[in-house]
Amino acid sequence: RKLRYIITPEGISLRARLTVAYVENSMHLYRESRRQAREALQAAAQRGIHSIMIDGEGDIADVARLTCLEQGFEVVSDGQDGAIGILEIRGQKIRMSEPVKE
Repeated sequence: RKLRYIITPEGISLRARLTVAYVENSMHLYRESRRQAREALQAAAQRGIHSIMIDGEGDIADVARLTCLEQGFEVVSDGQDGAIGILEIRGQKIRMSEPVKE
């Protein structure tokens, strides 16, 4: 049996506003995550760090990983020769912790 779903013009308008708000919030989070990652990576580059290990998971970590690659950093999963910066993802915050000397 099929159900008919009737949406009022007001409901369509509300749904559109909610969708726009969701997209705006998502883009704001994306831009803020990229800004934090770029700032952390800039500080790492000034300290001579070119390899990054990402400590965290999820969408923010994915944005950080792509930003690392875009900025010319090597993303590593474990220790290597030289200084390795650790990009920590905690919730919606990204920060560079002290480098690990291997």
